[in-house]
Amino acid sequence: DSVATLRHPGNVPFNVNTPLSSGTLNDDYTAVTAGTTYKDKLWSATSRFEYRDGEQADKIGILLGWYRQQTPGLGLLARAQYFDTDQASGHSQDTNLQFAIAYRPIESRWIVLNRSEMITNIDTDSTSNRKTQKFINNLAANLLIDRENQLAFNYGYKYVDDSIDGAQYNGITQLFGTEYRHDISDRWDIGIHGNTLVSGIGNNNELSWGVSTGWNVGKGMWLSTGYNFTGFEDNDFSVATYSAQGFYVRFRFSFDQQTARNTLAWWEKRKQ
Repeated sequence: DSVATLRHPGNVPFNVNTPLSSGTLNDDYTAVTAGTTYKDKLWSATSRFEYRDGEQADKIGILLGWYRQQTPGLGLLARAQYFDTDQASGHSQDTNLQFAIAYRPIESRWIVLNRSEMITNIDTDSTSNRKTQKFINNLAANLLIDRENQLAFNYGYKYVDDSIDGAQYNGITQLFGTEYRHDISDRWDIGIHGNTLVSGIGNNNELSWGVSTGWNVGKGMWLSTGYNFTGFEDNDFSVATYSAQGFYVRFRFSFDQQTARNTLAWWEKRKQ
């Protein structure tokens, strides 16, 4: 992918705050991407390499992924991402390492999901030097009490270490949450949930609780709306639960190998 200005100064934009529909004002670049995928019976691996040579910034990106179906009810996932950006204002490096476990046997009433992340961000410019390291763990467990009732638990742990121009700051934040849901029919359910955020920085505690209702739109698809009477925000724990105060709407769906096969079969049928 490449963008090159053929004539200067070129067209003047009507609004400098609005991106151009095509091309750039002062950021011509050339970008190259290459990727590979390998799939075996029990495991698969993916890789992607990116390089961008631009007027404003030069970037390098490396993305690696690995998944293994250890047993019919146990899946393992590992992922690594690395980005290096060099620009006139400074230099930055971003690294993200993830490892996840999914435990969901068909015959068990328990489903357990756990994801661990190690995030490192380094920013350097002519006036300052900052390094941020985070270790984040999100654990979610769901117990199917019976066909109409289920109880969920989630626990989050985050350790942050900040280094700003030689000064060191660190702290631990934890999230405790639970949710109870009841099916009032085959397609509708209601629930109540609560979360507590405990921060070791300043010994602050924040609470979020609310109610919600969900609608089973179709197989593997769930639409819900709810209201949190009190709330807080933490982007590192946003995947586990929605905790901000006020109304919210969520749409979730499951996607696996069988879903992909059904989608392709439906598409081929429409083409015929």
